[in-house]
Amino acid sequence: MSSLRLRLAIVLTIGFSALILTTGVLVFRSVQTHAICEFDKNLVSRLMEMSGRVENEKGEIQLDYKGHHNPEFEREQFPSHFQIWFANGEELYRSTRLGHDLLAAELLGTTQPHDHVLPGGRRLRVASRAYTLRDDGDQDDAVAATEGGVAVSSDAVVSANKKGKQSKSYPSYQMVFAVARGREGLDRMLASMQQMVVWSGIVAALLGLAFVFFAVQKGLRPLRRMEQQVAQLTPGDPEQRVTTEHMPDELAPIANQVNALVERVETAMRRERSFTGNVAHELRTPVSELASLAQVAGRWPDDKLAVQRFFGDVESISRRMQAVISNMLLLARCANGREPTIGGTCQLGTLLATIWQRHQAQAKQRDLRLTVQPHEHDVVATDCDKLTLIIDNLLGNAICYANEGTTICASIVTRAAQTRLRIGNQAERLPEHALRRLSEPFWRLDEARASVQHAGLGLSVVGALALRLGLTVEFAQDDDNCFEVTVRGFQAALANSDLASGSAPDLPDLRANSRTGNDS
Repeated sequence: MSSLRLRLAIVLTIGFSALILTTGVLVFRSVQTHAICEFDKNLVSRLMEMSGRVENEKGEIQLDYKGHHNPEFEREQFPSHFQIWFANGEELYRSTRLGHDLLAAELLGTTQPHDHVLPGGRRLRVASRAYTLRDDGDQDDAVAATEGGVAVSSDAVVSANKKGKQSKSYPSYQMVFAVARGREGLDRMLASMQQMVVWSGIVAALLGLAFVFFAVQKGLRPLRRMEQQVAQLTPGDPEQRVTTEHMPDELAPIANQVNALVERVETAMRRERSFTGNVAHELRTPVSELASLAQVAGRWPDDKLAVQRFFGDVESISRRMQAVISNMLLLARCANGREPTIGGTCQLGTLLATIWQRHQAQAKQRDLRLTVQPHEHDVVATDCDKLTLIIDNLLGNAICYANEGTTICASIVTRAAQTRLRIGNQAERLPEHALRRLSEPFWRLDEARASVQHAGLGLSVVGALALRLGLTVEFAQDDDNCFEVTVRGFQAALANSDLASGSAPDLPDLRANSRTGNDS
C-alpha cells in the first residue's frame, strides 16, 4: 500500500540530504582552495627571501645561509628543502636533507607552485623562480626575474660610465631557485576539515530527517481530521458534513466534493425509499382488490353473472399490475444500459395517426381532438418499437390531463437533417418545480387526483427510452397554460435539397392541452 506520508518524507529527505551534501562539498572546496592559496603565499614569500640571499660578488656567487638560523631545513623529521641551479641545469647547491631533485629538468622554468612526491612517498609543495643574478657592483644587488625561459649568462664586457671612464662589468647568471615544504600540516588540516564537514553533514541530515517527519506529520494533520470526519458520515443525517473551516485550500475542494457526493447518495437513497414505497402502494391496491373479489366469489359461487364479472375484474387488475411491473423492469434495464436498441426507420406522421387511433375512445369521452402539422420529410432513423412507446405515453398523458374540449397539437419539424417532435395541450398551471420532476417515477403533483389507470411511470419511461435512443425530452408551459413536450435529436432518414439547405417551416404556436402527471 502506497503511503503519501512515507513518500513525502523520502522525497524531502533525499532533497534535503542532497542540498546538505552539495553545500558541504562547496564549503570544503572553498576552504581547501583558500588554505592552499595561503600555504602557497607563505611558500612564495619564503622563496623570495631565500633567493635574495644569493649574491654575485664580482662574478663569484655567494649564498648567505647558516643552518642554525634556518632550522626548518635542518630538522630530521619533515624538513623543508631548497635547491639552486644554473640555467643550463647544473646544480649549484641544495639543502642538506634533500636527497633528490625538487624539479625535473623540463620544469626548471616553472613559476607556479605545484605538488611534488619524493621517492619515499612524502608529498611536498614546491615553488620556484627563474631570475638573473647580476653583479652587485653594477646594480646594487638588483635581482630581476626573466619573463620567459632561462638564459645562459654572457661574458664580461666593457662599458662607459657617466664620467667617460671605462669599468669592467662582471658576468650575470641565469639562476633557478626552488623551495619546498611538506604538506603534512596542510593535509592534516584539510583532512580535519573534511571530517568536520562530513560529520556536520550527517548530523544535519539526521536533524533534517527528524524535521521532515515532523513537518510531514503536521502538514498532513488536516488530512487525518478530514479522514475522521468522512468516517463518521452517515447518509440520511443532514447535520453530518465535512467542515471546511480552517481547512487548507488544497483540501477544501476535496471536502466540497465529498459533501456533494454525500448529497447525491442521500438523494439516491431518498429516491430508492420513495420508489420502494410507491411500488408497494401501487401493488397493494390491486392485490387488495383481488383479495376482495376472491372473498365475494367464494360467498356466491353459484352466481354465474357475478363469476363472469369477477374474472373480468381479475383480468383488468392483472393487466394493470403487468403494466406496472413491465414499466419498472424497462426502467431498470434502461438505467443499467441493458435495454437493446434496434435500428430502423419510422414515419412520424403515420405513427402519430396510428397511436391516436388506439386512444380514440378515451379521447372521445373527453371531447379531445388531435391536429398534426406534418413535414414532408418526417422519416427518422431510430428504434421504431421504443419510439412507439415514447409517443404512446406522451399522447396518453396528454389525453389524460388535457382540459376537456380542447385540441392536442403535434408538429414535426426537420432542419439540417435534424428532426424534432412537439406535442402540446392546454392544461392547468404547473409550478416551476413540477416541470423538473415530471420524469420522476411515481411522482404526481396531486396525490388526491391519482388515477387507478395510471401508476405515474409514463413520463419516466419516456425519459429513459429517449436517453437510450440519444434523444432529449424537454417540458415547458407558456403564459397561456399550453403545456409542451419537445423531443429533439432525431436523425432524418432522408437527405434532400431542403434538408441540406436547412430550410424548414417555423415551429407552430401550440395552443391546446394538458397538464401532465406521469401517465403509465
